[in-house]
Amino acid sequence: MDVGTLSKEGLASRAEGGLSFMQRDVVDEFMVFPEDGNKENDVTHIEEELRKLSSAIVPIRDGKELVFWAASLTENQAEKAREIEKVKNVQESTSAIVENEEMQERDLPRRKLPSPSDLSDVRKRDLDYVAQKDAVPELVAISQPRTEPDISQLKNKYVYDSRAGENSFVYHLELGVAYKNTQEFTKVIPILTPVASVKKMAPFDDESLNSHATCVADKAVGTKFGAAKKATLVVVKMAGVLKSDILQAVIAVINDLRANPERRKKSVVTLSLYWPVTTGSGAITTWERDLRRKIKEIIDMDVPFVNAAGNFGSQLGRHAIDTVPGVFEETDVPIINVGNADANGIIRPNSQGGAHLWMYATGDVTCYSKAGAVTTKDGTSFAAPLVAGEIANLLSREHVPFDTSDGKLVNSLREYLRSEGSWERTAPDGTKARMLWNGATEKDIQKAKAA
Repeated sequence: MDVGTLSKEGLASRAEGGLSFMQRDVVDEFMVFPEDGNKENDVTHIEEELRKLSSAIVPIRDGKELVFWAASLTENQAEKAREIEKVKNVQESTSAIVENEEMQERDLPRRKLPSPSDLSDVRKRDLDYVAQKDAVPELVAISQPRTEPDISQLKNKYVYDSRAGENSFVYHLELGVAYKNTQEFTKVIPILTPVASVKKMAPFDDESLNSHATCVADKAVGTKFGAAKKATLVVVKMAGVLKSDILQAVIAVINDLRANPERRKKSVVTLSLYWPVTTGSGAITTWERDLRRKIKEIIDMDVPFVNAAGNFGSQLGRHAIDTVPGVFEETDVPIINVGNADANGIIRPNSQGGAHLWMYATGDVTCYSKAGAVTTKDGTSFAAPLVAGEIANLLSREHVPFDTSDGKLVNSLREYLRSEGSWERTAPDGTKARMLWNGATEKDIQKAKAA
């Protein structure tokens, strides 16, 4: 943060409104929302006034609609921005929750979460299965049939449809992916958010902590460690993990889908970041309302949105999903929230669940770091992209096994994932977890040729 320079005489006069002079002259990131982003005259007026306050103003548009301006302002400047005619709201762009997802599992009581009842046997599908024979356990678990509860009997074999997502696109929203440092990513399309573009950031530079972003992408589409080995990775590079950044990234996906309509019904979005829910007076903010609206817009384009459930379940009172965007999940906004459990159905105690949770995958994973070294991680962040990868596989099939008609794809997919796309595993203590499954049977595993 940059601190403005003040004379000694001006120090006392700048302390007002409950903030010290230092706080009021610190440059922070804000979002400036117009009353109506479709009224171009109002938008032009607001932007002219904002540029009188600061040169660091970046307009964020969804097509023709001006959704908000990303603005670097002091608190004094933010107050002046609030007074501009036709400005709806000025909101500080606070950061995502930074957590340690490599923490070891603690010895805490398991909690029983609701899951749908077991459904009838899967109907036979005519698929060309191939086998990766040196696969990591989290991939083996995806093709583990319900008739073989002991994963060790599968001898490190991951069996999957040979198309492997070859016609699908996985949009990955984060801080870049180090796709130049490894052979894991063979098909990549880079996109920069507006602020990342202004800052001339590189999509192949992973600026996340502990290679989080590269590992998430690897679990979705990596040729060795990923679920959809032939899918195209669309790297949506964010400038940071502020509220402004994720809203920009979601809008960037919308604009890209509009520019490439052939990607609709062939794409999936995956996100493994979380923001706190606003509490207190005023409740839901303009940012939350707009982020929910834009995620719904993606889903309405027949593009699924997969989200990590969060890793705060071992904290008192936080067993259920309680962060943005996971809490947006409902019938109208059918986000696919994914929790973390192992192949035996043992739910990680820090994996959040509750009514917003949709399913589980294995989040204890092996992946490539941004330096190109093999590393291990654990958390819902890495379970979610496995589900996104399997969705990419499903969308690449010649005959997609659920209803893909306009406006029905995502809800139909969700029901598929709760039935034929998973099976319920029971932990030794009786806890059940509905785990991701790609439909492979013991017979398919035996017949599968080497990939």
